[in-house]
Amino acid sequence: MKISLSVVIGIVKNEKNEFFITRRENTLHFGGLWEFAGGKVKFNETLEMALSRELKEEMGIDVIEATRLITVQHTYSDRTVKMHVFLVTQYTGEAYSLLGQSWDWVKQTDLKNYTFPEANRAILSALYLP
Repeated sequence: MKISLSVVIGIVKNEKNEFFITRRENTLHFGGLWEFAGGKVKFNETLEMALSRELKEEMGIDVIEATRLITVQHTYSDRTVKMHVFLVTQYTGEAYSLLGQSWDWVKQTDLKNYTFPEANRAILSALYLP
């Protein structure tokens, strides 16, 4: 039986129109690939609550404004993941990786130079839509 997960992803954009990405630890599933911040939605948690909690835990920021960008479902051999993606344009705090991962602020045009998991293709495509 496959696991079914619901996750939130925050595409955090700074005042220079750059996006915050982190590199997954090599020991993790999809280790070495780049990703946007986020994580699992907990029981009795709204998507917005989960997004705020995850970005506080991972990046040390407090979300002020986030809008839904896209919802993507992706099936792996062992699990199905439903990703609720938000564009975060206003926040307080200074973003950095609290988990000790490599991280970077990247211009939209440079995202193509980073390797993301397969499931992120639709997310990256959505960032290029008008």
